[in-house]
Amino acid sequence: FNHMTRELASTTVSKQFFNDILDSIQDLVIVTDAAGNVSLVNPAASALLGWSAQELLGRPAQSLLDEYGASFTAEARNRTTQLLTRGGERLPVLFSAAPIKAADGRVTGWIGAARDIRDVRQLEARMRQSEKLSAVGQLAAGVAHEINNPLGVILGFAQGMSRQLKADDALELPVRSIEREALRCKALVQNLLTFARTSQPDRAAMPVNPAIEQALSLLLPQARIARVAVKTELADGLPPVLGNKNQIEQIVLNLAKNAIDAMPNGGNLTLRTRLSETAPHSWVCLSFEDDGTGIPPEVLPKIFDPFFTTKPVGQGTGLGLSLVNELVQKHSGTLSVESRPGRTVFTVKLPVRTGDEMERRRREERADAHESRGAPRSSLSHG
Repeated sequence: FNHMTRELASTTVSKQFFNDILDSIQDLVIVTDAAGNVSLVNPAASALLGWSAQELLGRPAQSLLDEYGASFTAEARNRTTQLLTRGGERLPVLFSAAPIKAADGRVTGWIGAARDIRDVRQLEARMRQSEKLSAVGQLAAGVAHEINNPLGVILGFAQGMSRQLKADDALELPVRSIEREALRCKALVQNLLTFARTSQPDRAAMPVNPAIEQALSLLLPQARIARVAVKTELADGLPPVLGNKNQIEQIVLNLAKNAIDAMPNGGNLTLRTRLSETAPHSWVCLSFEDDGTGIPPEVLPKIFDPFFTTKPVGQGTGLGLSLVNELVQKHSGTLSVESRPGRTVFTVKLPVRTGDEMERRRREERADAHESRGAPRSSLSHG
């Protein structure tokens, strides 16, 4: 009786341990008998396929696989196929199958495992889309360069005509309008070429407000089409930041475009700059506030992940916010977001750092190192 009790306890513990392992596996696992009928499934299988475990038991396992895919009764390893869900959806998976053999070598059943690869497929689609966008960007830069030539001719003739017109001439208004719009087109093309040009990593002390205005000049036509009113509240007298002009403009463009996309029915986008002083540091803050749909709480932690997007394939690559986050970090800054329905605010904080300040910090670091070796501190460390 004692021997039987020990054996029973051992069997119970082993079975529970096995069930715990099976329940924790995130991939789909289906076990069949020798005839190929389902005899065991894990919770992941029920969740992915939409059937309960009781509904799957006794069902021919092959009926769950796409007819042109793999088989539950033939060995397979990481074969791409599709599983059929209860709702009729074809679920792309990596499928593996292996026989279960008795001690005498007889096949008593089969075990199949499948991994959901929908995320992988979406990632591949977004990679292909990003490659297309890259090619389109290069083409646009080339077209913009070619547009400069006819624009120069139009602008030259318009300016020549405007110099010959008298103040009361009926052609004065249309000719000057042609000149003004040609100049605006030329500025837009130049901004596009500047933005498309490969950005050098060199940084210098630069004001932020002109970079914002330069970037917005590229985006205003798109904002007008989307019925989005763009407002700026740029603080005067901001100190410069140590940055790369093209990269700062790229940050502004991506965040502003992201806000415009969040307002499919139109709305308002407000860009603000201000100085934030929290001893011992000072920051130039850029905020992008829109009154769009907002970001759901469950999505918020993922928005800076590469290739993550809630937009349909073809309308977004999921790289915009990831790129912004990377560029902000390269500038030793921070990027944060607050969102609720009707109000989303992205805030970029860039440290106030000039060339003189960097040199002063280097002198202080050298002086601190010299002092740590026992030498008296140099007066240079006080700048």
